[in-house]
Amino acid sequence: MAIVFPPTEAWRAISDVLADEQRTLVNNKISEIQKRKSQEREQVKSDEEKKAEEVKRKAWLDSTDPNGFYGNMGQPETAEEYKNRYGVYTPGYDGEQK
Repeated sequence: MAIVFPPTEAWRAISDVLADEQRTLVNNKISEIQKRKSQEREQVKSDEEKKAEEVKRKAWLDSTDPNGFYGNMGQPETAEEYKNRYGVYTPGYDGEQK
């Protein structure tokens, strides 16, 4: 019941009554089950599938740029937010907004 996503109402009700230690035991068991399933999936893969995944992984690692853009989560969205955070306007910004 705890593995189902999204959690059912029954699991939410049960989870509310569990102590922290019991909830930790449940979460540890879930982790074990998920790890075992992942290992089983890896074992049934053919050599060709494993090689193809390795090629994809190496290609991605070789193509990554340490200075590249991978999203802006947590970064300022506007020039004003940038100025508030860093004390100056963004490079190339042509003056203050009115």
